[in-house]
Amino acid sequence: MTEKMKRAAMTAAYKATMDRYVPQIRKAVRDIRELLDGRPESALTGNEAVACLAAKMRLGALLAERDRFIEAELTRRLNPERDGSELVDA
Repeated sequence: MTEKMKRAAMTAAYKATMDRYVPQIRKAVRDIRELLDGRPESALTGNEAVACLAAKMRLGALLAERDRFIEAELTRRLNPERDGSELVDA
């Protein structure tokens, strides 16, 4: 595989990952900001505090999933003999 082909594969993997995860990540960040409404997290109580914690957990899970996805995409695109499935949770 030439360097040009590797760069193209990396660019395609990055684009596929961003297309898949950026909208979800932006929504999770927006949800957190709306819940905080300019306040520090320590000012939240009750349902707001629980909702903020849940949104932060969703964001963390999305970021971890994104990282696994891009690794699998890079493996699949750069190593044709492997499909990357061993890097993604079943």
